[in-house]
Amino acid sequence: MLLPLLVGPTFILLGLFVLHWWRKQHGLMQDAAAWPTAPGKVLECRINRARPGDDADDLFSFVFDYEVDGRTHVGTRVGFFEMERRLTLAQMEDLQRRYPVGGAVRVHYQRTDPRVAVLEPADRTTAAPTRNLAFVLIAVGAAVLFFATVARA
Repeated sequence: MLLPLLVGPTFILLGLFVLHWWRKQHGLMQDAAAWPTAPGKVLECRINRARPGDDADDLFSFVFDYEVDGRTHVGTRVGFFEMERRLTLAQMEDLQRRYPVGGAVRVHYQRTDPRVAVLEPADRTTAAPTRNLAFVLIAVGAAVLFFATVARA
């Protein structure tokens, strides 16, 4: 019964990694409210359909450009927690409606590194699932370890 003693800590470590990443993104999200902004333009906003009727493998492709201090930058993030693999088809379609190709956007960029940019810096709705995933991974790992040690006793 060595497997549970390997699986439990692996889940806990993975959960801690996800939680660390979430805290970093959440910190950026809070800081971004005070970031400067620049006008930008949507270059690409499309849904890459995998199979009709099955949105599990659909991918969202989003690109915008903006200029800071005479240099053109390219961004791909609407918010801090969007991941193209986690978006539902309805969410992708909503983003397509809100950000049509060629449309003007207001880009929030990090003053110290203008390559770090986002359109919706304070979208808290996409932050909770990542944090919750971290807690679930940690809880599953702890449960596996607990039951493994109880079974050994």
